Amino acid sequence: MTIYKRKLVLLISAFVLTTIIGTITHELGHYAVARIMGYKAKMHFAKTSWGKRSYEKKTICKNERLFITSGGVAQTVFTGLVGLYLIFKRREKISTNGLKPIDWVSVFLSLFWLREPFNLFSFVFDKIIYPSNGSYFGGDEFKLSKMMGLHEGTFSIVLGVLGLVIPLYVFLKIIPTKLKVTFMIGGFVGCLTGYVLWIKIMGLVLMP
Repeated sequence: MTIYKRKLVLLISAFVLTTIIGTITHELGHYAVARIMGYKAKMHFAKTSWGKRSYEKKTICKNERLFITSGGVAQTVFTGLVGLYLIFKRREKISTNGLKPIDWVSVFLSLFWLREPFNLFSFVFDKIIYPSNGSYFGGDEFKLSKMMGLHEGTFSIVLGVLGLVIPLYVFLKIIPTKLKVTFMIGGFVGCLTGYVLWIKIMGLVLMP
């Protein structure tokens, strides 16, 4: 098992940035839709709040809440699909010439999908540890399922499965064999570090 130390440092740094940027842009998706609909929205480090409109209508109807809630999920999914599209578009060149900087950007964009299985497993794990919790599902995906009258786990499960399959494809088919171990270690350490840095430290200061 070979670990490339220089590449490991770069990968950890990239995963840290991706985790932080992914969290911010997810909230930006909520924020943008709320603002378009005229609400006085405010982004926080891991959530977006919205209340009164900036004009006459003061209440939030069901459809508007649905659109605003879906904004963050749509942004994450769209970004992940853009990354996957770019990978497919350049897959022959990647196969011939290896991963170039633009390809690494595409890889990390596609990994925005990892938010979905992370959410799914974290809520299921939380329910197992604390059985008194109301559901095995949570987050925006849970809210969307309930708003649309579907089983409460519909979006969590569907997006969670896709969020496993797509990164797994990228890992198995795109990441060079010699870098797979280094990539896995970098991903685990980088994502964990990025989460702690943003959710527990930086986010509380920069976007309370």
